[in-house]
Amino acid sequence: FNGALYPPYLPDYTYLAGTSMAAPIVAGAAGHYFGYKNYELGDFTNLKVYRALERSADGVMGAPYGGWELYQGYGSLNMENLMLDLPGREELV
Repeated sequence: FNGALYPPYLPDYTYLAGTSMAAPIVAGAAGHYFGYKNYELGDFTNLKVYRALERSADGVMGAPYGGWELYQGYGSLNMENLMLDLPGREELV
């Protein structure tokens, strides 16, 4: 066991990262938002949910209101902003 790794990797815990791990989390958030808004299929509801996810994400480089960024795309999921229909906060690094 090498405690110098960051984050520390423990023998009984697995760390996974990347789009393969982000996709199910965002899909779950989209489903939760879909149900919370009582949307039904049709009437461009999939586009409404997609835009809400973009709009509510936190950007690393400060792209406002769902803007695309070079390093992190549309940003990080912010579930609180999504459920409150708030625009993403501009968080500069």
